[in-house]
Amino acid sequence: MTKQENITNKHYKVPDVVAFSYMYILSGNIYWQVLRIWLVTQNFSFIIAGCTVITLLFSPALKSTNFTVFILLVILTNISGAIGVLSTLAGTILIEREW
Repeated sequence: MTKQENITNKHYKVPDVVAFSYMYILSGNIYWQVLRIWLVTQNFSFIIAGCTVITLLFSPALKSTNFTVFILLVILTNISGAIGVLSTLAGTILIEREW
């Protein structure tokens, strides 16, 4: 019996089936979607953090010439690094939950 047949064979109210059937049907696929989002978020945030650190290292006069850009790069480094670390934690929880 497929998931769709399981939903339609039970005696649900019509609004409940319309509102929540898509979550039940996609529940097997949701793990892979979350895994994909986790990997993209983690990699993208660490790439941004790495690029901003390299920019800060290769332009040492940026602090004295353009202080606003320097502060924005430091803030961007901190935010993207924090997102990367939180994404790593979320991925660890996602993987360990399946064990």
